[in-house]
Amino acid sequence: MDVIFGTPELVSLVMDQIYGEFGPSALVACATVNQVFCNESLRVLWRSMTDLSPMIRLLPRQAVVYKHGRWILTRPLTPPDWDRVHLYSGLVRELQLTSGRPPHVNSIPERDIFESYITCFPYQYLFPNLIRLSWNASTDVLPILSPVLAQTLRKIVLVVPGPAATSHSAHQLFTATLPKLPDLRELTVTESALGARVSPQELKNILADSITSLTLENFRLSINHVFALRQLSNLERLNIHVGSDIEEQDSSGWNNVSHPFERLAHLEIRGSVYNVAYVIQHAQMQPHHHLSIFGPQWGKLVTEEVAELLRVVGSFERRTLQHFSFEMVPVISDRSMNMVLPAETLLPLLVHDQLKTLTINPNVPIRLQDDDIWSIARALPHLQVLELSHSPDNTPEGYESPLTPACLMAFALHTTSLRELSIHLGQRWKPFLDDRIQLQSDCRLTVLALGDSRFPEDTSAIDVATALEELFPDISELTCTDMYLLDAQQIDPDHALRERLALASAWYDVKRRCCGYLAGSEAGMEDD
Repeated sequence: MDVIFGTPELVSLVMDQIYGEFGPSALVACATVNQVFCNESLRVLWRSMTDLSPMIRLLPRQAVVYKHGRWILTRPLTPPDWDRVHLYSGLVRELQLTSGRPPHVNSIPERDIFESYITCFPYQYLFPNLIRLSWNASTDVLPILSPVLAQTLRKIVLVVPGPAATSHSAHQLFTATLPKLPDLRELTVTESALGARVSPQELKNILADSITSLTLENFRLSINHVFALRQLSNLERLNIHVGSDIEEQDSSGWNNVSHPFERLAHLEIRGSVYNVAYVIQHAQMQPHHHLSIFGPQWGKLVTEEVAELLRVVGSFERRTLQHFSFEMVPVISDRSMNMVLPAETLLPLLVHDQLKTLTINPNVPIRLQDDDIWSIARALPHLQVLELSHSPDNTPEGYESPLTPACLMAFALHTTSLRELSIHLGQRWKPFLDDRIQLQSDCRLTVLALGDSRFPEDTSAIDVATALEELFPDISELTCTDMYLLDAQQIDPDHALRERLALASAWYDVKRRCCGYLAGSEAGMEDD
């Protein structure tokens, strides 16, 4: 037993388990057992910090006091004052100072602490072995953040709030510090004003070639910024937001990379449909596995722009795409747009026969016929999640989906891996219920969302539930806006879908009551 508990590797596993189950107080007790226990307990206790108060408590009491809900420096700090801090600061691997900190922690004078440290140790890191840094940094802290940016950092998540006028310090920090982090692998920066200050050449110089994951939120990148990212030969994950002036700059001087984004596997890009298509095509961004497109849509959604975007995705030289998501959220819902996307817009995507997830949600209907669903089911045999949905708020008046429930048989016959399906069907359920064919299906569909599908008033709940369960024996979740027309009480108590239909019906009843209340009258409830 002494040999086991005297082995640091085994004790390390034990300490991790104790910390996960009993918390830090148990580790404090373990630290009194022996030297090995003490070392491993301290390693776990100091491994991750969510505020600076433990470090401040190590400073001399004569120098720092807690008064009126905040820490106050009573005198300038000297190098000996930091001796106790240095005993433990080297154990810190992760520092998370986010907006979720308690109020008394937010009041810690971070600027005073770091300015004092820079004065005492101008060329030394406070956390010399820090690997991950997450910080909602105020602009007044940025100029003195250098003691935290150790050479060992591999991941940085930095949120820099503030208007453009206060982003000068952030610009200085990035241009002077980030190029000096040779081991940096993951970088996430959220700062809308900083994006306008960093030129494409500066962005190229700032980012180390070691970066494999990059997220630049609210930067509104131009085409030349995106071309500058092509220099990152090890980039595997990228999340960016493209701006509105995407065509206004000449990018001819940046075409000096023979195989851009060669290792890019995961791409998330935000912006208008046209700008996203332009950037993906001209910067030759062809992710191996995952492509997600999202952004607000101001005004009318142009069908030709959506078709061009999906055509660009379908023209990828690589046919390895496994996850594709396209979602446009209108800033203002407008049923008067009378917009319906033709089914042909989806055809270019069918060349990616390795797709496992396909989500198309442009918030306007897609005029799919049953034959189109059969084509999708045949062309994409590996599908696990298929979502073809839209917002009812943007459905043209009087529009009804041409899809019939018979198209569901396409998935029962041609897919074995499909687990989740979201689709809008028309009201022609009776022929399907009367003439349905008994199938021996290998499809293991578990979640079926029928969205805004409508059921005829003469449709029996037991018939619908039975038909769906016969077609998909493993179904366990069924949702539909019109579910209240299915009376769950008609279903046998032992029926697998009884409880879920009852819950859906109850939720719809709550929704109707809320809508009626918001309308301010019982008439509002009835109209809904």
